[in-house]
Amino acid sequence: MKKLLKNMPLMAFVLAAASALAFNLPAEEVQGTKEALIDPSNNEWTDITGQMQGIHYNCDEEVETDCTRELDQFGEELPDTRVEGEYQPL
Repeated sequence: MKKLLKNMPLMAFVLAAASALAFNLPAEEVQGTKEALIDPSNNEWTDITGQMQGIHYNCDEEVETDCTRELDQFGEELPDTRVEGEYQPL
């Protein structure tokens, strides 16, 4: 009984550490894609996943069309992800 009482803080620490790992694992990221509208007349989109606006491309906001959009892992467009403008690769 004395041995059990002496090891009680160690057991509490192990339980706390196991609980922390069990409940704080990072959430799985959604694997989606980012597309740019390269031909508005034919509604032709191309994959630009991993590219960043201002580094790899710009969106000319003076032209009233869609520039980019984001899709989820099933190919469905995510709400409120369209950026207006004309796609211009740099």
